[in-house]
Amino acid sequence: MTFSPAILATCLLLVPCGHGLRAQLPPETMRLDALATLTQHGTPLPAADAVARPGTAEWISVDRASFGIEWVDQSLVAEGAGYHATFDRGSFRFLPALGRAAPANRPVTLTVETIARGEHVVYRASGSALPSQPTRDADRPVVSWNRDGIRERFEATADGIEHSFLFAKQPAGTGDLVVRLRVDTDLIADTGRDLQSLRLLEPGIGGVTIGAVTGIDALGMRSPGSMHYDGRHLELVLPARFVDAAAYPMVLDPLVGSSLHVANPADNDIAPDCAYDSGTDRYLIVWHRNFSNADTVVRGRLMQANGVFTGPAFLTITDQGGSLEANPKVANINANDCFVVAWTQNASAGAPRDIACRLVRADQATLGAILVVATGASDQVDPDVGGEATTLNNDVMIVFRDATAGIIELRQVDFDRTSGVGTLGAQMLVAGPDAGISRPAIAKSGGAGRKYLVAWDAGGPYLGVRIVNHNATPWTGGGLISGAEPEKIDVDGDGSRWTVVWNELEPGQPVGGNRNVWAITAVAPAASTTSPALAVSGSKRTVAANAQDDEAEPAVAFYGDATTSTSTVTWYDATARPASVLSGTNIQRDTNLRSGNPFAVGPASGYQVRWPNFATKLSGGATSYEGLLVFWANELATLNGDVYVQRHRVHQGGAYQTIANGCSGGGQLSLDFALALGRRTNISLQQADPSVILGYLLVGIPNQSPMTCLPCTMITNALTAGVSVTAGTAGYALFVPGSVSYAGMNLDMQFAVISPQIQSCAQVPGVATSNVVRANISD
Repeated sequence: MTFSPAILATCLLLVPCGHGLRAQLPPETMRLDALATLTQHGTPLPAADAVARPGTAEWISVDRASFGIEWVDQSLVAEGAGYHATFDRGSFRFLPALGRAAPANRPVTLTVETIARGEHVVYRASGSALPSQPTRDADRPVVSWNRDGIRERFEATADGIEHSFLFAKQPAGTGDLVVRLRVDTDLIADTGRDLQSLRLLEPGIGGVTIGAVTGIDALGMRSPGSMHYDGRHLELVLPARFVDAAAYPMVLDPLVGSSLHVANPADNDIAPDCAYDSGTDRYLIVWHRNFSNADTVVRGRLMQANGVFTGPAFLTITDQGGSLEANPKVANINANDCFVVAWTQNASAGAPRDIACRLVRADQATLGAILVVATGASDQVDPDVGGEATTLNNDVMIVFRDATAGIIELRQVDFDRTSGVGTLGAQMLVAGPDAGISRPAIAKSGGAGRKYLVAWDAGGPYLGVRIVNHNATPWTGGGLISGAEPEKIDVDGDGSRWTVVWNELEPGQPVGGNRNVWAITAVAPAASTTSPALAVSGSKRTVAANAQDDEAEPAVAFYGDATTSTSTVTWYDATARPASVLSGTNIQRDTNLRSGNPFAVGPASGYQVRWPNFATKLSGGATSYEGLLVFWANELATLNGDVYVQRHRVHQGGAYQTIANGCSGGGQLSLDFALALGRRTNISLQQADPSVILGYLLVGIPNQSPMTCLPCTMITNALTAGVSVTAGTAGYALFVPGSVSYAGMNLDMQFAVISPQIQSCAQVPGVATSNVVRANISD
């Protein structure tokens, strides 16, 4: 087939080329037609199409999965969603997490005094009759001890401790079977007889519930029991008729802590963070738990990259008793397959805080010794950790703020994998003194470039940024970005280039009003320099800026290699208080333009959602487009607040290659990223005839007969879009919808340009075409 002026004029209209073919187009072409409609002139998809995105896994609760019994400092400890329990010889101590509203810890200790039937005492806890040390079942989360042939048993569940007594044979005596326990607690409860359950409460806050007594015999027959409570002693009672008729062994079975009735669950388990280790293909998730205003601890859980929890049921990162360890941050050391967790700690509320850290081995889940990074009379706060993605060093960078001195500091800490011991290294002043600076953030790792971007609120309408080398020395001076009162800040990158995100007030909003999310790109200069202070690529751009919506607390995940140019940003929208939702979007790393409309993350409605944080596999030294998002969510219907995780994957896209060459003056077509579901790809034209001022992007399905005019080739049956050509260059942003119906499609792409000076084809003077690239749309 050869060109003719009439055919060319038809094919360069903004409709598919062909005479009467639209009614005969195959389904693939109709989808392509829809694709063109949605992306005409770069218009993004409507929000309704941004759902069910492939690569985004279901969100799951960490709290609900983190229950069990573990050895901690040579003692057996049980934990679940909202409680901590310990076992001593003859006593059981249950501590509910009541949150910061509780002035102090409010544990409940239960100690068996006697077990009797009528006047006959079956067991009395005194002297040599005290039980043996507790033992743990090898294959279940169960602790037990023996009381003269009666097995007292404690099984950890997500909701509490199932406290039971196993009677191998019928107890001697007559009458009701009564287990009498001494109750030691500052919580209060109504006294009475024949109770179905007992609620021990801190007024206005919450407490502990001891559930109904039930008897279960060897044949599965069940009988309800009752409770008597006089303010000091609790009696668990099974009726005589059941005890006499039961098939043995028989169990008496109440449940401690089945309902905590916490009035302020928003601050029980909060402030989650996560990091990835490529050597074990595991994530570590950390958060802090508020038992009371006087006791806050840091907890952790390991998860395999496939979303399955692994290792111990819980990791006791800190538990120093009666102190406040809070706001944990975690990063990875790729060389030794370890994580480092940093946090603030102080002896009591209002006392100066220190920064501490410790090592967690990814393979064995063992903990190193706690190392204090910053201490003294100053108040040290806001820690963040940057890990080591290469295998060249065993250290991390811990950045924090000295609130007393008004400075931001960075400390290098080196860790030995075998001993778990950390050693303090170089220290660097990042910014200050300035009383207005706060909230420092550091990239999750130094990436392949082994440099870190530190960002902070510089006070007033500015954001501070600075690049630091892997040995804790300056790579640049500090720079400022107009931030209009920035609040939460996050940063991630590959050691050479970073995406910085933050939220700031909408124009005209007062402090505490609605916020928007912004982003900017920073690039490391090739050599250490102080002039210019920092290379910032392009202008800041809004990522989320819906009028009257409160979009806040952004987090960013950086996905980058030779072909990827995407970051993912999440934030929470708190407009519908007390409910809020978590949203996310992909942005082009260099331009910070959105690649499509926002998509939903985590629970869609009925929750209050906050504190999102990301870790990518890239930050742990792997080449991957996957990551993990952690966040906190409170179910408004039940007031259950949990830490949640959600796996995330940026679509990698399919293969693409040049299948036909262009002709003189037509230039070269290239893609900045493969065609992937839910992503925007920049299609560029370079090296076209400099006299060209007008061109067209042609996009068609394969296997159509091309038109030829040697040496030129033009794809047919194509959708077209006009582009402006300047100095031989042009570009078009093609967005592929997230619908799986587009997966597997192949598209042929080509530029056609027009200029009177082009003479590539004698039959159609003034027209030239670029090379043809065939690309596959993939996940």
